[in-house]
Formats: sequence, C-alpha cells, structure tokens
Amino acid sequence: MLLLLKIYYVREGDGMNTKKFLDQLNGFGIDTTIGLSYCGDEEMYREILAISCEASVDKIKRIKKAFQEEDYENYKILVHSAKSSTANMG
Repeated sequence: MLLLLKIYYVREGDGMNTKKFLDQLNGFGIDTTIGLSYCGDEEMYREILAISCEASVDKIKRIKKAFQEEDYENYKILVHSAKSSTANMG
C-alpha cells in the first residue's frame, strides 16, 4: 500500500522531469524499462501508474477481506489479478 502511495505521489509530482521520475520509480524497485516498453511513452506510463494505484487500493481491501473471511478461492483469484495488473508497472 505504501508503495502505491509513493508511486501516485511521483506520478502527480510538480512537472517532475523524466529522469527524476524514472529514477524515483527505479528506487522503489520498479523496472521502468519494462514499464515503458509496455506503455510506449512516459505520458502513457504515468497514466497507467495512476490508474493502477487507484484500482489497487480497492483491490487490496478485497484481498484482505477475502483472507480474513477465509475465502481462499476468491483470495487466490484476487491475488493473481493484482499480480497481472502490476506487470504494466515493470
């Protein structure tokens, strides 16, 4: 969750230049070379990151709920979905 907040902050950061943006993401353990190759350009990459962060907050809540309720079938599906969604980040 903290990583998602950091990514969102970086994405929204004051017209941050490309190198600083990518360096910060790399510092979070994200392979921006892969992310950019999937998205085509930095603008699209930033947009995908923002959408992923917003969607992930709800997904994390659903994952925790499924685990707490011992609904392991849905837990497995939700975790797999989250893994697939983060592939675009790099």
